[in-house]
Amino acid sequence: MRQALLVEAHAPVEAFLKAYDAQFLPLVLKRDHHKSTEVAFGVLTDEYEKHRTAIDKAVQIAQREQTQIEKVSTETVSSSIGMLIGFAITAGALAGVVGLVLTRSVTRPFARMSDELKLIDEGRRDVRLTATTANEVGQIARAFNSTLDTIQANAEALQVEMDKNKMFESMSDNSPA
Repeated sequence: MRQALLVEAHAPVEAFLKAYDAQFLPLVLKRDHHKSTEVAFGVLTDEYEKHRTAIDKAVQIAQREQTQIEKVSTETVSSSIGMLIGFAITAGALAGVVGLVLTRSVTRPFARMSDELKLIDEGRRDVRLTATTANEVGQIARAFNSTLDTIQANAEALQVEMDKNKMFESMSDNSPA
């Protein structure tokens, strides 16, 4: 459409230039002020007005097209920004959930170990630390359990020896001297 208007604007320019070269300029060169003024305000003005009208239409169409392009661009940018904000919120929420899961997976074994150590401190010899992982926390729990097993075995062996000593003492107290 804009191209058609530019073609439409070109024809009056050609007619203007032909009238200028063929009619106006020769009259000016002849110093015929009256007829040159008639041509200037007649044919030349008419062709100029046709040309100006066609150019104005082309400019209006170009401005409407530009306005439409700007509107579409603005909508596209707004939509893209909205999507980016949505992605950012989703990524932030996902990072929060992952962080929470990771934090719990690290702190839960320590909390359980702390509870089990309190029971051991209260004198419960049957309690052992839960070692469900192969990482450092699990290794510490297994080493601690091994130490507890050794202490319990030594305590039982000591109890057996103490019981033997009591038995020998009681036998020696009962024997005639």
